[in-house]
Amino acid sequence: MTPSDWSANNAAMTKDQAIQALGGTQASLAAAIGITQGSVSLWEEYPPPLRQLQIEALTGGRLRAEPDCDRFRFGLPPVPSLDDVSAEQG
Repeated sequence: MTPSDWSANNAAMTKDQAIQALGGTQASLAAAIGITQGSVSLWEEYPPPLRQLQIEALTGGRLRAEPDCDRFRFGLPPVPSLDDVSAEQG
C-alpha cells in the first residue's frame, strides 16, 4: 500500500481520537502509554510517530498510525560495527 492509497482510505490519527480511545482524558492516555499528562498536553494535533505506533497497538488497530511511522515499525538496517568494517578492509 502506498501512502496515497493509505490517505484515500484512512485519516491521520489525531490527539483527540487517541484520548477518546484510551479513556477520555489526557491523563488516561498518558497512563496507558507510560508518559505524563504534561507530555500529552504538549502534543499538537497529532501524536508523535512512535506514540502513534503504541496507540495503534493498544487500540488493536482501531486507530492506525500514519504511513510515515512505518520507518519506525520496521526499523533501519543495522549499522556495521567498527570491527566489521576493519575486517572487510583488511
